[in-house]
Amino acid sequence: QYRLSDEYKVETTISDLPFECSAWIEGDMASFNAPTTSLLTKDARGRPVVLFMSTWDKQSAARKNPAHKLLDYA
Repeated sequence: QYRLSDEYKVETTISDLPFECSAWIEGDMASFNAPTTSLLTKDARGRPVVLFMSTWDKQSAARKNPAHKLLDYA
């Protein structure tokens, strides 16, 4: 924030996101059934990642998507 304020003269606000855990996904993304409260995105290398609001949501997604692997480390 300091750099944005000092160099570019813009004010910023940092807001926490409501997500508690994440996982990289291996498998066909078109068939992945993500919880409605999750966020599907990609990491800096373009790999699919899902953000979960709780560990329960992550475990539930793993059970509902047996054809996919949810990885804690990629």
